[in-house]
Amino acid sequence: MLVQSPSQHHYYLLMPLFGAGIVVLSLRIQLRWGAGPAIAIIALLLLGGASVSRVNGLFSADRLPFHDLRSWLPGKQAGGEGLVTIAQWLMSEENRSQKFCLIASGSKINQSIMREVWQIAPQIPLSAFHDRMVMLGEVDSRDGPPGAGFNRCEIALVAWPPQLHLPKGRQYNVELPATDLMESMGIGAAFHRLPETFDLFPGVKVYVFRKDREPTGAEYSELVQRFHDARVEPQ
Repeated sequence: MLVQSPSQHHYYLLMPLFGAGIVVLSLRIQLRWGAGPAIAIIALLLLGGASVSRVNGLFSADRLPFHDLRSWLPGKQAGGEGLVTIAQWLMSEENRSQKFCLIASGSKINQSIMREVWQIAPQIPLSAFHDRMVMLGEVDSRDGPPGAGFNRCEIALVAWPPQLHLPKGRQYNVELPATDLMESMGIGAAFHRLPETFDLFPGVKVYVFRKDREPTGAEYSELVQRFHDARVEPQ
């Protein structure tokens, strides 16, 4: 099963538009040059899709004019078992009333995926994390420095090494808080690391921290200053 966060699946909503476009194009060709060329184009599309769907690995995936069979098969969420285990831990009696944040913004683990993890974990209620999860900034140019909302996190989950979906230097509002927590510095000094560690996928673990006190204004201001010092505007 696959968690559907904003991603490739939204393109599927455009399929009716593409289908209608092919129909209109075929009709225009038929009116201008006759039925033969229109039928040939449709037959080419059908044969191309059918033939490539039966061939795996013959062509580079980024050069295929048609998706191969693998794109039609049921997807499997990367790190799904780890995500479910994390969700179950968050729903335990000890933790279920506490707000938490996830410091990760990669293609395989991010805030959207964590909020929608019920899709691969039927035991997790649909809206279990919608109110409990404190949403944090992910993109420097859009969200600015790490927000004060971080102070509302009673539990912090850190994917390490930092999971980013933009080039280095574009997501310091993810990298800096993650580093602070892992090194118990800055705002990370307000938390302590719990013994729980979750294996997500090869080379990536999720570490858990619980808040001992509110981060001070000086700690937060220092984090914001480090953000501005490190920030590199896109060229």
